[in-house]
Amino acid sequence: MLYRRKLALAFMALAIGVSGTATGILYALARHYLVGEIESKAMSIAATASALVDADLQAKLARGDAAPDAEVPLKRALAAVRDANRRRDVHAFFVYTAVHRPGGGLRTVVDDESGRALGSRGDLAENDRIPVGTTGVEDLKSDEFGTWISGYAPIRDANGHVVGTLVVDIAATDLLGRMRLLLGSGLGAIGAALLLALGLSLPLSRRVTRPLETTVAAVNRIAAGDLETRVDASRADEFGRLADALDSMLPKLRDHLRLRDSVHLAKEVQRNLLPTTWPSVASFDIAATSAYCDEIGGDYYDLLDLSSNGEPRLGIVVADVAGHGVAAALLMATTRAILRSRIRPGDSLAAAIGEANRSIVADRFSDRFVTLIAVVIDTGDLRLRWVSAGHEPAILYDPATDSFEELGGRDIPLGVRPDWEYHEHAREGWRHGQVILIGTDGIWETRDRDGNRFGKDALREIVRANADRPPREIEDATLAALTRFRGGRTQEDDVTLVVLKA
Repeated sequence: MLYRRKLALAFMALAIGVSGTATGILYALARHYLVGEIESKAMSIAATASALVDADLQAKLARGDAAPDAEVPLKRALAAVRDANRRRDVHAFFVYTAVHRPGGGLRTVVDDESGRALGSRGDLAENDRIPVGTTGVEDLKSDEFGTWISGYAPIRDANGHVVGTLVVDIAATDLLGRMRLLLGSGLGAIGAALLLALGLSLPLSRRVTRPLETTVAAVNRIAAGDLETRVDASRADEFGRLADALDSMLPKLRDHLRLRDSVHLAKEVQRNLLPTTWPSVASFDIAATSAYCDEIGGDYYDLLDLSSNGEPRLGIVVADVAGHGVAAALLMATTRAILRSRIRPGDSLAAAIGEANRSIVADRFSDRFVTLIAVVIDTGDLRLRWVSAGHEPAILYDPATDSFEELGGRDIPLGVRPDWEYHEHAREGWRHGQVILIGTDGIWETRDRDGNRFGKDALREIVRANADRPPREIEDATLAALTRFRGGRTQEDDVTLVVLKA
């Protein structure tokens, strides 16, 4: 449902609620005061009339030992009370005397009807609640004679003894009529309030929601790519503040989109820096990949053709820049360019890494550094030479002996000390079926939801279980295992993996 309609319905509900509550309160108050007024008059009439009754005659009539027609004077007195109180403001339609029965209730003795026999009204069970010797009033009652309120007062003899009760029935039909009239007026007021709310709520809700609709239209244009949209911020209310916030947001959004485009371009450039084909000098199978936790990262791998003097050689570099993101990506690209210019066929690998280190230190990349392992493979005899600059060792697995060997070193990362001398290591006899795995710490430091690390033991088990498969399948199995281990947890570090199999 549109907010405008909700607002209109809210106005109407408010109008109905307020007018209905006010009508209910007024009706209750009016009923209270009107009924209270008639009750007060009923008690006053009863108390006044009881004082005019001949108590001795009432007692004799009640006992049944009075002379014939002795009740006539009393009937006339009661009729006089009745006639005297048939006024516009109060209407007494029945006056009678009664005595209390032993079992409860009243028994009439004399009433104001001249043609009615003595006590002809009999027992009055509806008067069970009239107590002996008190003055009071009963609540509204209705029967075939109408609606009335009964006031009562005790009849006392000269000694103060109660010899009966005088009851005055006051007609309340007019009271009910006035209350119905009041209730009808209240309902009419509710209807008028509803019509008024209906007439005012629609234009008022349109007026209130028009700035919101304007703002929504502007947001839709922004979402469609129109970043030059302006929102009317001239209002001094919350809508004006919302419009002002949107106008303030647009320059930042434009900057963000420009940055996003730049990052996207950097991602494409960085991806293009990673080799997708291998030099033809390789006489073994290779698989390599990098998976970044951000759009761009600080890991990289490179494959170089270092053949010289007719001897085929392949260079492999795996590097990890401290941190990730834009700064790490820039240092990665710089490191790649420096290494490609320094690692040349036939030259010392350790000397090339040392030159690259001095160049990186000179470029002053703040506190960032680069760990790497550079390997040169004589593809004819599969002889290995490598330099490890603060990087985790490469893993060599021999299925024939089910043994693992680490190809590492003790040198420090690049970018820390310009005077550091790097050392070259060598290994003979890389044999058919053996697997070499070179990776970055994003593999074994991957964490699950409980914070547990993947670890190198799990990585070795994957290599052992898939050693008879091609490098691409070993790589796929490793990445799949990492995904399962994370269990939905976000990747926190870049992952680079190179797998070689003789």
